[in-house]
Amino acid sequence: MRWLWMLLLLVPAPAAAQIEGRIALEGSVPASQVPRPSDPLCPLSMPPPMREGGPAAGAFVVLAEPPPGTHRALDPVVYRFADCNLKPAAAAILVGQQLVVKNESDVLHTVQLDAGEALVRSLPRKGRRFTHRFEKPIGLVRVHDAVHPGVQAHLLVLEHPYVAVTDKEGRFRLGGPPLAPGRYAVRVWHPRLGETLRWVDLKQSSAPVQWRVRPHGPTHDRRPDDRR
Repeated sequence: MRWLWMLLLLVPAPAAAQIEGRIALEGSVPASQVPRPSDPLCPLSMPPPMREGGPAAGAFVVLAEPPPGTHRALDPVVYRFADCNLKPAAAAILVGQQLVVKNESDVLHTVQLDAGEALVRSLPRKGRRFTHRFEKPIGLVRVHDAVHPGVQAHLLVLEHPYVAVTDKEGRFRLGGPPLAPGRYAVRVWHPRLGETLRWVDLKQSSAPVQWRVRPHGPTHDRRPDDRR
């Protein structure tokens, strides 16, 4: 039996890799449903226009069936009110990871988390902050200003790190430990594009994927199905 154990040690384990790529737009994109604040002291920077063939920036990319494992994140996820803008526009957070919302402007803001029951905290002046930890993987949470309509962002609460947010060029790379070669389902969600499901055949030397997504109607309030 000793020779068998030696043979098993000599057999290389399947090489691991990670899913990455770029997402572009296909078809016309519905107009933004985000209202502009009426407060003259609260100038809101509108997102850049989305055009056919352009990058799908700010989209969540989530592994639909993540491998089992225990994951712990140490660094907090930080949102900032700067003038009348809330940044980043999209971020992911793990269960138990700290969320921090800071007011870095001279404008009164009231942060509201639409997470089942609304959680509201006032940040009346510069330097004030609000912290929170989610106890369950509730999925998509709208983070917005209850005082100034249109000042909003999105937060995805998961119990695994296999998620990414596309950058301004539409590029992404999933977080988490490398994946074993195989076939994986990936969900893509954007507040103006809706949700789509894509499949990836991941190999040791897989090239970055190149996806084009089409809008699925007025989806500014649609939530991704996967909440794990």
